[in-house]
Amino acid sequence: MSENALELARLSSFRAAYFGNIDNWNTWLDTPNVQFDNQPPRTIMTSIRGRELIRCSMGLQRNGCVSYRPETI
Repeated sequence: MSENALELARLSSFRAAYFGNIDNWNTWLDTPNVQFDNQPPRTIMTSIRGRELIRCSMGLQRNGCVSYRPETI
């Protein structure tokens, strides 16, 4: 298994727990999001930078901050 696949599996496992279950995680991944230029997060998660942005997004949401532009990180 490639490192990329392992990283995707780790991200999905952790985020599914964050959202309560895999269905909620998948719904979030497929919903256009202003944080990602109105693209669904799933469209960016295949790149290292995309996964970093998703992790940052989750950290900001957990702390109550949800409005930022990815290019400012």
